[in-house]
Amino acid sequence: MKKRSRNTNGEIKQTELTLYQTAERYLKEHLGKDNVLKLKAWKTEVSDLSEKKRRLYEDLQTLRAEVQEAEAVKKCVEQAIQPEQNKEKAQSKRRDMEL
Repeated sequence: MKKRSRNTNGEIKQTELTLYQTAERYLKEHLGKDNVLKLKAWKTEVSDLSEKKRRLYEDLQTLRAEVQEAEAVKKCVEQAIQPEQNKEKAQSKRRDMEL
């Protein structure tokens, strides 16, 4: 069991190290030339992205409603076509039986 807990601890430490390195790379890419975080720019970006997310979610809801409506129409059409197909099959069976 000790071996397993060591692996788990090692995995946790590796995960933490990976997250740290990822955050460090991100900050290096997004820091200004003076290595100062531009909080105002980040807050503006977060606000813009949140608004974009909200608009996209509204679009998604609209599309889901349209898909649901289209599926209902499809189901109705399939139900309307099915009796006709059954009649055609019955007629073809009768013709085959007559021959």
